[in-house]
Amino acid sequence: MEKSLILLTILIFLSLATTAADFTVETLDSDGDRLNVEYEVVLDGETIESSDGSLETELETAEQYKLIAEPEEGPKTTFYDFSISEDFDFRPRIFEKELPEGEEFLTHADKFYFNNQSIDFDTAKLTLEREQPDRIAQCMDFEGLECQEWGLNSVSDFESSYDSENEVFSYNVSEFSGYTTGENAALPSLENIQIFNVTDEESQRTGGELVDEGLNKTFNLNQSSSEEYRFSFEVKNQGSDDWVLTSSDSIVHEGLNQSWELDTAEDIYYELDEIKEGGDFSEGEVSWNTGNGGTLEPEQQLNANYIVNISQASTNTFEQSFEVLTTEDTQDSDNHELDVTVLGIIEAFVENPIDGSVVQKNREFNFTGFIDCIGGDCGTLDLEPRSNDSGQQESFNEDIFEVTEMRTDNCDDLKQDERCEIDWSVNATGEDGSTHLLDFEASSNYDIESQSSNRTQITVEEILLLDMGWNVIDFGLLDPGDSERPAQDNEQGYNLTVDEESNTVDHLWIKGSDLISEEESRYSIGIGNMSYSIEGNNEPETIGSSFTRVDEDLDPGEILSFNYWLDVPQGIIRGAYTGSITFKANTTEG
Repeated sequence: MEKSLILLTILIFLSLATTAADFTVETLDSDGDRLNVEYEVVLDGETIESSDGSLETELETAEQYKLIAEPEEGPKTTFYDFSISEDFDFRPRIFEKELPEGEEFLTHADKFYFNNQSIDFDTAKLTLEREQPDRIAQCMDFEGLECQEWGLNSVSDFESSYDSENEVFSYNVSEFSGYTTGENAALPSLENIQIFNVTDEESQRTGGELVDEGLNKTFNLNQSSSEEYRFSFEVKNQGSDDWVLTSSDSIVHEGLNQSWELDTAEDIYYELDEIKEGGDFSEGEVSWNTGNGGTLEPEQQLNANYIVNISQASTNTFEQSFEVLTTEDTQDSDNHELDVTVLGIIEAFVENPIDGSVVQKNREFNFTGFIDCIGGDCGTLDLEPRSNDSGQQESFNEDIFEVTEMRTDNCDDLKQDERCEIDWSVNATGEDGSTHLLDFEASSNYDIESQSSNRTQITVEEILLLDMGWNVIDFGLLDPGDSERPAQDNEQGYNLTVDEESNTVDHLWIKGSDLISEEESRYSIGIGNMSYSIEGNNEPETIGSSFTRVDEDLDPGEILSFNYWLDVPQGIIRGAYTGSITFKANTTEG
């Protein structure tokens, strides 16, 4: 009885010393979604908990367990002597296969198993259904859900085994970050595409002008007629094994025009220690004869080339792709466009002002024209108005003509058979009475010869414009002996306006003719009997038969309001008399 009591006390003591912690485990993919995984927790050879999808259980902190996680796809992972000291959520990830590139390249790699949590275990075994690999890759730096640095090791560096009958490979790790396995392989990597114009080159394989280069872009070829080009594809072996070329390897460029010309025996070749010639061109596809062989060591480069005569009747864009594929299913490719632009010629014409026009000094006029694009595309045009004031056509400047505004239509990307229209607003700042031959030069951003338009001659003149707000000065029926008879509209005034479009009137003059009787032409009133005054000037001035100065320095828009009076002499018949007055405006020079 006493012995039983002692045993009971010991059991109570052990129970108080043991604590439990919550343990949750689930495996996620690269998107953070839960994967379907079978879990099993084993203690002393007995399964104490199992679950599909995820597992939640309570574990004793003092015990060491075996945790088995077997996903539908990915490595089966077994953690030996696994223990926790507190509540623990365990969430490893399985990523789609990632191929570490560079000198340590792997192919036929498994899904990448990654865990960045600090867990307590003795050994973890990863088991995969696969052929035996020769490399095991460990991620040394994992950021942004991508491995930034890989460490690759031989399988012999790990405790591993291979079941050749069932094709199952297992290996042990003592610490965790991320792991995958694979084989050494060659890796073709397209480094650059270059296009050379080799038209009329003595050595088309080495000479020529570089037209364009790059990857995954639009290549631009501009030509006025058929041209010959060398296409060169720089391919490097970025893998960990030699790339031994055989007829089962493939190097192909697709998307050419079937009508282009190339010699398949000599114009298709690759350079690897020596030149290997031959290939095929059909249905717009160039393929190289890789059966010529050659070995591309890691980091070594080959150049796949072909020379083609491109002849186009019009501008076209070709969707193209280049692909290189090895017998080990490693490959690289590039999708790009080839834009073949057929260049046209430009013809330029002046529309306005027409030849012989007079333009007003210090006033704007419109200088307009158009450019036709013929036989191809003409691109973006640069248009320069010119005059010949120094004996040759030179661009406008503010001393002669000042462009105040330029308007264009369809001049930025001028296509075949289209028209560009141009309209300059130009201030005529030239000398009064000077003549000028105007034209404009049209040039393109394409390699097209610049063209000059036809020429038009203009003369710069001071132009004075007067607007009379009336056309009759009416004194009514005249009676002999009337003195200072006012014109009928004196109260509102007879306005004379210098037009807003006029140049400045330096001097304004007036004269008149005698007034003749409408009933009997033998009777007349001398013009000296007529007088005028301008509003603001109370002293009337007599109008004579020759010009006398009325005013000076009249600006555009200025208004003069006139009043008129007439002295009617004795000895004439009563009635209506008619005559005329004339205004003259001039400049100091005119």
